[in-house]
Amino acid sequence: MNHDNLINEYFDGNLDSTNQELLFSELSNNEELRYDFNQLFAMKLAIGKDTAAFVPAVSTSETLFTNLGIAGASSTSSIAFQM
Repeated sequence: MNHDNLINEYFDGNLDSTNQELLFSELSNNEELRYDFNQLFAMKLAIGKDTAAFVPAVSTSETLFTNLGIAGASSTSSIAFQM
C-alpha cells in the first residue's frame, strides 16, 4: 500500500494495526510524508467544522444532474434520506 493510501485509510478509520505501525514509522522518518499527513489532517478538520461550505446547494446539484441528463436524481436522493 502506498503512503497516500495509508494516510487516507488511517483517516477513514480503516487501517489495521500492522499498517498503522508502518504509517507511524514512516511518518517519524519522512518529513515530506509528515507534511502530507498534516495537510490532509488540517483539511479534514476544516471540512468537519464547515461542512456547509463544502456541500453544494440543492439547486446546483439539480442543475448538474439535469445537464448530465439525470433528471430527478437529486430529488430521489433527498427522499431516500428523509425515510
